[in-house]
Amino acid sequence: MRAGLICIDLQRGYFRDERHAAGREGLVEAVNALAAAFAQAGHPVIAVTTEHAPDGSTFSLRMRRNGTAVMLAGSEDAADLEGLVWPPGTLRIAKTRYSAYLRTPLAQTLRDMAVTHAVHCGAFTDGCVGLSAIDAAERDFDSLMVSDATMPCHPGRAPGLAAFAADEFEVRVAPAERVLAALAAQADGGTLTGA
Repeated sequence: MRAGLICIDLQRGYFRDERHAAGREGLVEAVNALAAAFAQAGHPVIAVTTEHAPDGSTFSLRMRRNGTAVMLAGSEDAADLEGLVWPPGTLRIAKTRYSAYLRTPLAQTLRDMAVTHAVHCGAFTDGCVGLSAIDAAERDFDSLMVSDATMPCHPGRAPGLAAFAADEFEVRVAPAERVLAALAAQADGGTLTGA
């Protein structure tokens, strides 16, 4: 069993809103700790970011309808959050939709690395992280969201999406402490399924 840490949308543009900015520092600390532990244990770390072509060719239907251009490749908004420390060997994948698995090589990349357990963190529980965790389960990965290494976009709807993911797709939700303990136990012959 091999786990992969998928860190989603930890980009400046998603944290300009005051309520999101307030949780940014704690989120970055949690993701940095997870990324370092996964890398040290020999598990892959993948940073997935939303990046749209400035010519509009990758815009979603909603973006085209609303006439909005967000998260343009190379822009300040698309840049990594301040304070993130990616371990050497971190892979980077760009996406143009909420799910990190839609229209990207992520699933095949994980399979090529013999990953069976996809561990998701980042922004947001009720958006890209939650939908990615569901899509991972739909692609036959054992899927998990790290509860304190992700944050909600809309606090009122995040618990509903997490419950739906757990009930319908068997996506597990666990705090970083349990994930790190399971990772350490795996190094001693245990499995990550205890997270």
